[in-house]
Amino acid sequence: MRGRRSGGEWCGRKRIGRRRSGSTFVEAALVLPVCILAVVTIVYIMMFLYSEAASQAMVHVASNAAAGAGTDTVIATEHIPRGITPYESKRKGLACFMADKGVRVRAGGLMRKAMKREISSSSYAVDEAKLIRYKDFIWGD
Repeated sequence: MRGRRSGGEWCGRKRIGRRRSGSTFVEAALVLPVCILAVVTIVYIMMFLYSEAASQAMVHVASNAAAGAGTDTVIATEHIPRGITPYESKRKGLACFMADKGVRVRAGGLMRKAMKREISSSSYAVDEAKLIRYKDFIWGD
């Protein structure tokens, strides 16, 4: 019989004592599902952030197209998003074109609650003739 080694006693060619192969499976059974859920959660969060960025761009384009059409300065014919209806309001005496859209991602992965956010954009109608006159008056060009 050989002396003590790190895994137990040796008898011939077989090791007698602690066996570690079972503990590896138990650790993997505990860690692997948590890792998978974490990855799924990260994917859901990335989907939400992408949806939010895309919605912000669509709302911005819709409000700018409405402001251009309302002032007869810009006529947008391409890339106008559907499903977003801009509306006109007054802010500080100026015509303002606003658009709203909600973004929602359902619960999944480690997220227990659905995420949702309301996105809005506003564009002011600018009278270009007045803007040029004011610029000339202030800077004297």
